[in-house]
Amino acid sequence: MITRLFAGFCVVWVLFAIEQTQFKAVDASHGPLLASISNGSCDDRRPDFDWKISNSEKQTVYVYSTFLKGPSASSDYDKASHVYTIWTSLPREADFAVNDYPNAEFLQLRPGESLRGRFVEGLDKSCPACGIVPEGATKIALQVAFGITTESVKAELRQGHYVHPANPIVCWQQIAVSPSIPLPSCGQK
Repeated sequence: MITRLFAGFCVVWVLFAIEQTQFKAVDASHGPLLASISNGSCDDRRPDFDWKISNSEKQTVYVYSTFLKGPSASSDYDKASHVYTIWTSLPREADFAVNDYPNAEFLQLRPGESLRGRFVEGLDKSCPACGIVPEGATKIALQVAFGITTESVKAELRQGHYVHPANPIVCWQQIAVSPSIPLPSCGQK
């Protein structure tokens, strides 16, 4: 369970396994969008890493970029594999409203192009427990939301007929999953 505070209201996200979500997960080594991360480290148990996203398809894709540099939109921890996963979108539709949420931003990625950047889970003073790598986590991965076109999701966002502003993104998205990398000493007390 991950908690994030937006505009004075504490929002709790209960995360479910990827098989229970509405979107299609894409193996990062074989899908249209290739996601990879490197140089993972922690500052006060909050992760940071470099990422690279490449388009291996013959058509343009659009990356949901609002949370690519941090903070995460969501995260989860798999105790069996010790992998802490950062999400750039919510993993499923939310059934609650929020007073404040960042505007949706998309980056166009043409065939053969790549994007590079650095994710930093900085400290959120309104939610000190958010973004802390759980005890026992030894690896980190990234899940990146993307789609082939943005017209429908932008239209849905403009209409405003949704419970949570992330819900149109969740319905639109495909997910590219990076391979996990070691995160030394981050999940240790």
